[in-house]
Amino acid sequence: MSTILENNMVATKMNFVSPYALETPSIFYPGRGKTQVYNESYAHFDVVVEDFYKSGQAASIDLQGFQVEEAPTKLRDFNDPSAITSVYYDEVIALVKKVTGATEAFVFDHTIRRGQPSIAHKPAQHVHNDYTHTSAPVRAAERLGEETMQRLAGKRMVQVNVWRSINGVVRQLPLAFMDARSLELDDLVRTEIRYSDSGHVGEIYGVRHRPTQRWYFFPEMTGDQVALIKGFDSKTDGVARFTPHTAFELQENDPQAPPRESIEVRTFAFIDA
Repeated sequence: MSTILENNMVATKMNFVSPYALETPSIFYPGRGKTQVYNESYAHFDVVVEDFYKSGQAASIDLQGFQVEEAPTKLRDFNDPSAITSVYYDEVIALVKKVTGATEAFVFDHTIRRGQPSIAHKPAQHVHNDYTHTSAPVRAAERLGEETMQRLAGKRMVQVNVWRSINGVVRQLPLAFMDARSLELDDLVRTEIRYSDSGHVGEIYGVRHRPTQRWYFFPEMTGDQVALIKGFDSKTDGVARFTPHTAFELQENDPQAPPRESIEVRTFAFIDA
């Protein structure tokens, strides 16, 4: 449930790691179109999400940890996997290099999410950061290879997700982003993601709720816009390093609006130190 407040702010509930959790937080993905399931380490808290456009700020991936850019794409069919890899990946790499100042950037995978009952990859409705201090370097080594990692050793490494709506204006389950400046590192909790279909166990950061955390969203994002979300930064001071985020309910929106559909492309970028 959510309520629209003044200045297009939204009072809603978000799914955080409980302060009373007695076990490792775990998220289970059953597959076959079923919604993710959480163990008893999760609980909902009241949160106010602000319209970023009304905040008077300029978004910066190094300051708040997120940034929205106007970035029309030449790709017209996101149901074509070969076109995504041959056309869209190059667009994403160019954008990430432009925004971060990276000398090199690599796409290592992507996910398409559809808010439909029969689709396995649904919008994630838990507050999370996609990588941990440990899992980001491990993932980079796995996907980029030892030779590339050795060649780029000594450079600053940044993990960036590039998110885009592929079903028009977002009117259901928009993304909310925590301002990284309001994140305390103690709020981050190592969390397991368990995939029933493959048996794979991944590691992300769940997040504990804190009243001083600041949350923002960009209302009615279009298919010509992308959100860049920083999941990890090897630089340890002066920049955003992790950016908790989640999809959240907007109950006042048109219930007949088409379900949210999006593509999330994951990248590693390397910046001269």
